[in-house]
Amino acid sequence: TGSWGIYLPIEHFASAVSFVSMYHGDLSVLIHPNSGRQKIDHLINGLWLHSILRLNGNSYSEND
Repeated sequence: TGSWGIYLPIEHFASAVSFVSMYHGDLSVLIHPNSGRQKIDHLINGLWLHSILRLNGNSYSEND
């Protein structure tokens, strides 16, 4: 599955999530914080729009 990412300043978070929620179409979207702990950010603290896709948790180290 292809993917891409964008980084947003926190002050634009609400408007960006609102926009993506309205216009994602058939795309699944993962929105997650960038705390520096990638495994937790992606697998636990993420918000999925449309369909939840299975992520490979082994691709993130415990220290990320």
